[in-house]
Amino acid sequence: QRAEAQLREAEQNSLRTRKVLDTLLQDSTSFHMSARVRPFSELELQRQSYNIVQCHMDEGLVELLEVRNDGTMKVQFDDLFDSTDSCSSNFASQETVYNKVGRPLLDFAFQGFNATLLGFGQT
Repeated sequence: QRAEAQLREAEQNSLRTRKVLDTLLQDSTSFHMSARVRPFSELELQRQSYNIVQCHMDEGLVELLEVRNDGTMKVQFDDLFDSTDSCSSNFASQETVYNKVGRPLLDFAFQGFNATLLGFGQT
């Protein structure tokens, strides 16, 4: 039974590796940019802060309002995760972000390839 379990695990790892490699071969670059828009912190809620970030999920576009004198700034991402409203149909949990970004990156690294995850932002 132990050998069968190890064989099943090896097959699953192989399938995951194949999926990661197929995804990378379809991409024209090895650079992938994702963004997760976080919910307000307790302090921001107490201060009655307002949201200047709008997510356009269908386009993978983040629009930052009122950041410059000339209006808005737009940034395009390969993956966009909106975690601002847990009741929204577009809500991305931590698990969702990990499964889409973290897990494939780890699988790739475990296969011996270079992989880097850079986290940046106000958290």
